[in-house]
Amino acid sequence: YHSAGEEDTAILKLNTYLELSKILGDYGGIGRAYQALAQVLVSLGKVDEAITYLEKFMDIVKNIQLTHSLVDACTFLGNIYNERGNYSKACEYFDQAFCAANVLGDLTLVNETKVYCGIGKAHSRMVKVNSHTEAADHVNIEYLLAWKGNRSDMCTDPFIVGESGTVALPEISSDAKEEETVTQIP
Repeated sequence: YHSAGEEDTAILKLNTYLELSKILGDYGGIGRAYQALAQVLVSLGKVDEAITYLEKFMDIVKNIQLTHSLVDACTFLGNIYNERGNYSKACEYFDQAFCAANVLGDLTLVNETKVYCGIGKAHSRMVKVNSHTEAADHVNIEYLLAWKGNRSDMCTDPFIVGESGTVALPEISSDAKEEETVTQIP
């Protein structure tokens, strides 16, 4: 019904399927109903309601360990947040999808989720780059040139970057060091 443009009928039928799945205790069916309802709601522009269904879908697939469905749900949520400009939330969901794909050991799916992670992280970095570009003063241009030269953290101070393009970081005492958690993508 959804592909035929009959969203109201699709929602009615999916809600019936959802109720029957609940009565039967078919958690896979409940999850599929939530996912399909979310897809219809997104096409109607009811994104917040779709997010609610997708989060319910994620809870179910985590509980019954449907890892492939978890990848689908996380990717779908990541795409929604990415389109809304909430890149940090998108990256969280894309990272979850990547981890779930690794559990499956499906190389094609792992590679696909890597791409989603890269897209989310690229969009996130573009916000930082654009903020420096829009300011267009001497210091911000120096920050951009330092970043371009070493592709490290966007917050590297350009005035401590050596002439060879290498970063000369000041010494940090062991008391002041903070451990940073970074998702490694092989």
